[in-house]
Amino acid sequence: GRHRLAAWLLVMPAVGPLRRMYSSARLADALALTLAAGVPIRQALILSSEATGDPEISHRAKATNEALKSGVR
Repeated sequence: GRHRLAAWLLVMPAVGPLRRMYSSARLADALALTLAAGVPIRQALILSSEATGDPEISHRAKATNEALKSGVR
């Protein structure tokens, strides 16, 4: 449903790059704020992923968090 639509919108010409930049900027802003507040990076990444408003970007951030947890490079 919503996740598939969000993934599709990210690869659409013209719309995809703009949506990805906007969601990534929201993620970066939220991550900067949570880290500045002293939240540990893994918890900050989870909290910040919810601030993107984009299910696909949120999913990717959570996957990055799992990679950090398991030590994957």
